[in-house]
Amino acid sequence: MSKKIIFLVAIIILLMILNDIFAVIDLVWYIQLLPLAILILISVILKVKDLISKSN
Repeated sequence: MSKKIIFLVAIIILLMILNDIFAVIDLVWYIQLLPLAILILISVILKVKDLISKSN
């Protein structure tokens, strides 16, 4: 469980850095939402993986 938390924190930090880079480059707003979309996708994948492992 603690590995998942550490993994999520590391991903959040990485995505925050990416968001800052995208903001400096001054990309259009929907490309700046890419880190948030990646975070949501990873969290959904982890939830589905947990549900699959619990059902087995």
